[in-house]
Amino acid sequence: MKIGRYFFQILIAILVGGIIGGLFNSGFLHGFFSKLNFAQSQSFLMISCICVSIIVIVLTIYQYFVQKDALFLKRKSESGHDDTLDELLAKADLQYNKSDILFYSQITVVMVYMIILLV
Repeated sequence: MKIGRYFFQILIAILVGGIIGGLFNSGFLHGFFSKLNFAQSQSFLMISCICVSIIVIVLTIYQYFVQKDALFLKRKSESGHDDTLDELLAKADLQYNKSDILFYSQITVVMVYMIILLV
C-alpha cells in the first residue's frame, strides 16, 4: 500500500514540476517578472527580506505551539482511559499533520521569494 502511495506522490510531483518548468520556459513568467524589476531597488530587497523573515518566524512560532499541543495530547492519550483514547490520538495526529503543513508552507514561502528574486 505504501509503495502505491509513494509512487502516486512521485507522479504528482513530476506533473507539477513539469507544469512549473513549462511556465518558466514559455517566457510568459520570465517576461512578467522581468517587467516588474524586483531586484533593482536596494530598499525593496531589504523590505521584502524582512517581510519574508517575519512570515517565517511567525509560522515557526505557531508551529512550535501546534507541536507542543500535539505532544501534550499524545502524552495524555498514553495515560488516558479507553473511552477517550481514540479521540485523543486522532486529535494528536491532526495536530501533527497541521505542524507538517506549516513546515512545508515555510519552505514554500522561502522558495517563492527566491524564485521572485532570481527570475
